[in-house]
Amino acid sequence: MKLTATYDDAQINLKADATSLHELAREILRLHGVCEWPLIKPPIELKAPHQNFADSLKIEIIGDRIVILLDKNKVIITGSEEMFKKLAQNIEFASENTASKHLHVEFYPGHFFLDSKSAPLIITRID
Repeated sequence: MKLTATYDDAQINLKADATSLHELAREILRLHGVCEWPLIKPPIELKAPHQNFADSLKIEIIGDRIVILLDKNKVIITGSEEMFKKLAQNIEFASENTASKHLHVEFYPGHFFLDSKSAPLIITRID
């Protein structure tokens, strides 16, 4: 899997090609505990608004609704297996959707799988 994540104070942007997004969705569905993957950090300077590259992506089955956050340069996503199934469906959709190359995963009141503490996540497919 070749994943890159940039972040700023407002959001996290996870970028990958369609194959890597598909692999991530499959890995999430197979997960029964915790897993962490290194993220690619290209040797370039970023321009605003994305000022930083994250080092890794950690996914852990714990709690109920999905919580997406950044802690010490690490993207951390937690939630129940049932809620991760819904997130995996969103990631799979982003890998296949020909109408758009990105998908916003952001909390709103009454959201069906995200916790209100979640940071906004943009999943971007790069071709």
